[in-house]
Amino acid sequence: MAEGEVPSQPMVQRASLDQWLPQHPAEYYLMNIINMNGELRLKLWRAEAANRGLQESNSDLRDAEAKQKAHAETLEHENRNLRVIAVDWRRKSERIEALERESNDLKRFKFSCESAHLSKIDTLEHENRNLRGTMTDWERKSEQIKALQRESDDLKRFKFSCESAHLGKIDILEHENRNLRETVMDWERKSEQIKALACESDHPKEPKYSFEVSNPSKINTLERKLFDLRCENSTLKDERVKLDGRLRESAESRLHTLLSAERATSQEALNEVKECKELLECSKTHCLALEEAAQAREICMLRERQYTLMCWWEQATSVREEHEYELAWSIHICAQHEKDAKDSRRKIAVEQEESAITRLKLKDYQQWNRDLCDDLKQAKKECLEQRGYHRQYVATTNNFERERNKLRTELANLEHDHQSLQDYSRKLEMDLKTSSSTTREVLEEKTELLRAAEGEKATCDKIIQHLTTKAKDREIHVSQPEVPLANPTSLRVTPASATPPQTGKPTESRSQYSVDDNKSQPKSRKISPSPSPRQASPDELGHDQPSQDLHRPQKRPCVSARNGSTNNCPSWNAQKRKRFI
Repeated sequence: MAEGEVPSQPMVQRASLDQWLPQHPAEYYLMNIINMNGELRLKLWRAEAANRGLQESNSDLRDAEAKQKAHAETLEHENRNLRVIAVDWRRKSERIEALERESNDLKRFKFSCESAHLSKIDTLEHENRNLRGTMTDWERKSEQIKALQRESDDLKRFKFSCESAHLGKIDILEHENRNLRETVMDWERKSEQIKALACESDHPKEPKYSFEVSNPSKINTLERKLFDLRCENSTLKDERVKLDGRLRESAESRLHTLLSAERATSQEALNEVKECKELLECSKTHCLALEEAAQAREICMLRERQYTLMCWWEQATSVREEHEYELAWSIHICAQHEKDAKDSRRKIAVEQEESAITRLKLKDYQQWNRDLCDDLKQAKKECLEQRGYHRQYVATTNNFERERNKLRTELANLEHDHQSLQDYSRKLEMDLKTSSSTTREVLEEKTELLRAAEGEKATCDKIIQHLTTKAKDREIHVSQPEVPLANPTSLRVTPASATPPQTGKPTESRSQYSVDDNKSQPKSRKISPSPSPRQASPDELGHDQPSQDLHRPQKRPCVSARNGSTNNCPSWNAQKRKRFI
């Protein structure tokens, strides 16, 4: 019996119906119509279930595409990181070449320094001879300098004597100035006494006291000065009175302005306080209204959340059993991709550590070069100092052989240092070559990993393309019109009580979740979420089928994946669905 068929009734009922139905053709036609209606309802429910499965498979395909896009973005990010590492390696190689050039330049500079040192030794010998002649000239000049020092001492003594005489003259002039001031004060007192005597009498009388006036011109000048001072004093008093009046007026005006400004500011402050109180009352009322609205909104949101949670829970429970296997497989793929990403990150971290070590080595080499340059500069300075010492030594002792032996020993030490520096530079070159070879090997491994990841991406794209084609085929099948029904007169009648079940959803066929043998291998990892659409058989449509009993339970046939035969037992190679809770 094909899928969707109604089981037949026992032979006794069929015999009774065969005897009874020819006598009642209207009831026979009515029973055929009822049976066709039930079959059409079953087909419509199955088509809706297939449509839901297709929609779910489409959503799964979209999720898989999004995951594949995210994985592709991570691979592109890793590719960019590898390119950055390659650029760093190239820069390091260029830096190593530059350091090699610098080491060669240093070798040439050292050779030139040695040749210059030998030439300087020859020049020192020549200068030594000239120094003996110059020493006599320096002795003569030293005698002249001593004579000049004696003359300078005499000049200093003469200068000190002149300064002391000048200070004595200054003291004498100050003493004379004090005496003149005292005489002026005496003349002022005498002039005041004379004026007082003149005011006592209108007519001239003989003075009671006789003053001896030796210099009348000085008295007149002093009187003029006194008169001028009195005039100035009177003018100053008048100006002082005027200034006091002006200051009082300005102070009073300022006080008036300050008082008016304080009154205005106090009034403004009172107005602002009133406005603030009104605003506080308005804000309190507004806040209360907002709190009430917020509480009502929270209550509505809680109700909506509860309703959405209930709906979501119902949908999740209905969808969970159908998508467990696909979700588990996608989780497995994601875990594998995450593992690959972690491995690549770990390798990148190792490469970064190695690059940091090479950077430290390069820094040490640069520091060593700087130290070498500093040592060479210090040696140059020491050579110059030794040259001066050598001149002094030859001028004082006239023993050049001992200094020459010292220079020979220093040359031997410099040759020994030069040999050690060459050995160290060779060692550094070997270390740089080994580090460059290791970095090249690591880059080759990374390129191989990138190629493998690109191959996995291509396989995933093929899987997605295959699933999309399947989904399109299913949508095309659902959109096709159903097969037209046969003539109702050719159908056989079943009893009126044999109506299809109106409540409860019939379980779908197990073949809906069967996996194709050719496409269920682990290499391609292709999954068939739903079976290919099945054509309606003539038995399902009611062509030449016997009377069926709708109250008897139906068996779900299992379609074999290879020959398409239907039986009620699962196929020997059908892949079982994994159930997760």
